[in-house]
Amino acid sequence: MSLADRVTSGARTTLRRRTRLGLTRLRLTWWGAAQSALAGALAWEFAVHVLGHSGPFFAAVAAIVCLSTTYLNRLRRVVEMGIGVTLGVAIGDAVVREIGRGGWQIGAVVLVAMLVALLLDGAPLIINQAALQAVFVTALPPPVNGYVARWEDALVGGVVALVVAFALPSDPRPAMRDAGGAVVHPIADALRQSATAARVGDVERAFDALEQARATQPAIDRWRDAVRAGEEVSRLSPLRRHALAEISAHRAALAPVDRAIRNVRVALRRAVAAAEDEQALGGRADPSAAGSSAATPADRDDGASTSPLPVVAGSPAHLLPPSVVEVLDGLASVFYTLPGALRDRDGEGGRRAVAALDDVTDRLRPERLEMPTMNATVIVAQVRSAVVDLIQVPGVPEHEARAKLPR
Repeated sequence: MSLADRVTSGARTTLRRRTRLGLTRLRLTWWGAAQSALAGALAWEFAVHVLGHSGPFFAAVAAIVCLSTTYLNRLRRVVEMGIGVTLGVAIGDAVVREIGRGGWQIGAVVLVAMLVALLLDGAPLIINQAALQAVFVTALPPPVNGYVARWEDALVGGVVALVVAFALPSDPRPAMRDAGGAVVHPIADALRQSATAARVGDVERAFDALEQARATQPAIDRWRDAVRAGEEVSRLSPLRRHALAEISAHRAALAPVDRAIRNVRVALRRAVAAAEDEQALGGRADPSAAGSSAATPADRDDGASTSPLPVVAGSPAHLLPPSVVEVLDGLASVFYTLPGALRDRDGEGGRRAVAALDDVTDRLRPERLEMPTMNATVIVAQVRSAVVDLIQVPGVPEHEARAKLPR
């Protein structure tokens, strides 16, 4: 492939990726943009036709600014933004009437607005908006409707934004689904990659899989935040009560999935250790050599003992048996089915998750497993613990989940 072809191919890949990310952002946030547009228009019309103000700039600005907050805790943030905007406008108007407009006056107004905001609440959004709106008030020409009119406009904009956010909230489910998928899909990919690495003894690929699993904690935190935001919206808005079932499924899944992922990380550490053992032995099936091998860095990372590994006579102790590798593959399949189970726990999504769990449970039957080394034994034990947690995602109680596993 020529340099021009490589450049063209890279440009196309980048364009496709950016287009995909842009469409995802649009899908998740278009309703927020519509809310801002509606609130700005309603606030302007109310100030013009009800209050009789001409050019109510601060009414539209306050409404749009208040609805520009992040999805998490949005109603509380809308209230904070509304208070900050109204406070900044009121303080700015009051001070400008006394000291006039200019550079030093802007500094004085900002200082007073921030100090008052700190005294009243101290929330960052209130402080920042109070200062920002105070600057607008000081820099803009005096209002034709009088100084009180600008404060009224800001108050109207904040109230309209709160009404729109309460009455027409965004659907919390798309953001929650994306957040959940950003947790389980990387874990499933890591498990599959680790299984592939175990088959060929690729230490680097096994370690990459482990690092990918370790990197999921921020995604779990974002998933938890998205669920909390969805709960807030569904409780306060009648229009989103229909989302409660799916939100409850996500809430119930958070803890067991988090525990399962912690077990997966330990299993993947042992998969790295097995690959390192194989590399150290040069790929030779020599059980006597494995019995005296020292603990690998992966062993030390999870606090494992540095004592020699037990060896089953005649078995290649440094290799993971195919039955254990298949268990990792089966667990990856379970993680891939979890988004569907959360979306439709009692329907097809839940049935697919249960089928995947039943398959990996069958692979964990003692008669199907070979565990010649400590690495293999630990991997199987961690997968069993993960399965107990994941069976609860489709709605199976923990005691029934434990009963499903062969002993």
